[in-house]
Amino acid sequence: MADLPSIRSVMPWWYVGGAALALLIALVLVPVANLGLVLPLWGALVGTTIRDRRRGAEPMTPSQEALVAAVLTPLLLGIAALASQLWPFQQSAFDARVLVGGAVGLAVGGALLLVLRIRGVLRRR
Repeated sequence: MADLPSIRSVMPWWYVGGAALALLIALVLVPVANLGLVLPLWGALVGTTIRDRRRGAEPMTPSQEALVAAVLTPLLLGIAALASQLWPFQQSAFDARVLVGGAVGLAVGGALLLVLRIRGVLRRR
């Protein structure tokens, strides 16, 4: 066990921050929508990243991790919002605010992903 890296060196802190922000938004929006799905999505991402870093398969790059967290936070919130409307967990069946919020989350996440993709292509030239 002595040769294993410490949790400080393998913890994806930006992902944890994105998950905390998503949790805060989910708690604020509890009366409108159940965004609890966002926590298992972030949990899987954080767990997979820790596993890969412990194996040495993925190096720690904080700047790239911050960008990925910025893209995934609205994207995962949008997915959770739309999923909460497909499988309503509350008394009311549909809420237009949640549908619009989910679509906006997906659009913002998609736009950020597109900007990062274009930036990567331009950097390689």
